[in-house]
Amino acid sequence: MADANIIERPTSAELRTALLETADSLRDLRSKPEDQRSDNWSRELRDSAHVLYAMDAELRAAEMQESDERRTKLLAEGRGGAGTQTSGAPVQGGREMRSLGQQVVQNEAFTDWQKRSNGSGTSPDLEVRAPSVIAGDPYLIGEGSYLDPNGSAGLWVPRGTPYLPDSAIDTRRLFVRDIMSSGSTTLTAIPYIRELNPRVYEEGATSVPEGTPKPEVSILFTQDLAPVRKIGAWVPVTTEILEDAPTLQSYIDTRLGYMIKVREEEQILNGTGAGADIRGLTQTPNIQAQAASSGDHAATIGNAIGLIENVDGDADGIAMNPVDFWTMMTTRHTQWFDGSPVAAAPGLPYGESPKTIWGLPVVRSRSVAVGQSLVGAWKTGAQIFDRTSAVIRVGDQHADYFTNNKVAILIEERFALAVYRPDWFVLATL
Repeated sequence: MADANIIERPTSAELRTALLETADSLRDLRSKPEDQRSDNWSRELRDSAHVLYAMDAELRAAEMQESDERRTKLLAEGRGGAGTQTSGAPVQGGREMRSLGQQVVQNEAFTDWQKRSNGSGTSPDLEVRAPSVIAGDPYLIGEGSYLDPNGSAGLWVPRGTPYLPDSAIDTRRLFVRDIMSSGSTTLTAIPYIRELNPRVYEEGATSVPEGTPKPEVSILFTQDLAPVRKIGAWVPVTTEILEDAPTLQSYIDTRLGYMIKVREEEQILNGTGAGADIRGLTQTPNIQAQAASSGDHAATIGNAIGLIENVDGDADGIAMNPVDFWTMMTTRHTQWFDGSPVAAAPGLPYGESPKTIWGLPVVRSRSVAVGQSLVGAWKTGAQIFDRTSAVIRVGDQHADYFTNNKVAILIEERFALAVYRPDWFVLATL
């Protein structure tokens, strides 16, 4: 016998179909000529609109419930990669959805070494995927992650990205990698083509009289090579931490993950290309420059965006020093508070700080020199190639660690940077 208290609710697909039918009926009522309307036409129109609003609210509730159910199913049925423990290891579309720390503490090779050696010696190399905050790139941070609020099936959105609503308080720092395109490689150096002077050559076509020769249009390219470089970091911990998976996971996720991202960001922005450095964006020949605009940071950045659009680029992000960002914010807000007619953002400085300038996400990075800002078409103008996402080792063979019950947790990665269109990046003086 069915439980009388259980309500059978329609699915979001059924509600969507019914909603479209109701909308069609409402449209027919509204478009009826006056001579064909019944005496109850106004009432029918009002009732249809109320039904439409109610169905729309029910549809949003159904989509939210189904998103929660999909999330629960992904967590329950997910699986890990090769050589990893499968329980509690969600995967979507073949992509790893666990943090670095989770991948390590759930790795079978690591847990076997831990049991055999009690933390002595060196652990096996654990190659794990370093999550990147990019749209559609799944990233699970403990139990606090959530499914895309817009109802995209299976799409995980990480914290702290431009895709979160402004009301989200719990955010993580945005790095320049997060606004760039990335790929993978098995090469030690990536050969690629860099376009030179595209503005000059793309305007080679001209109008010509009938019967006269047409001009030849040439495009100038140069071959370039993006070498794969290695960066790494390590932290010391006590052997007792190895016995506590949550603490070990926290060390890897927060300290090691942050340290390697900071160094990676420094290389992407400022690497000299000499020795073990990659060649960073600010050291790449032929990037554009924008002079300061009367001390107005926002105006200078706006002018830099215009320079990119003027060479057929589409600016999609800004990197600037935190000091310059907050100088810009506080100066302009002080003017607003003093009664300037300029439209203000209500609630500041007690509300949430802006995450964008001219609609573009801002990466606040110490790797950008004070007084400068790098505006770019990050996703199309350059690309990161990962040779090794991340390799983590744990060992006690450093200094006197063996006798002092300490171990070192080391992380390293190998990647390259290719810059296809240097003119789609502008170094602005603020």
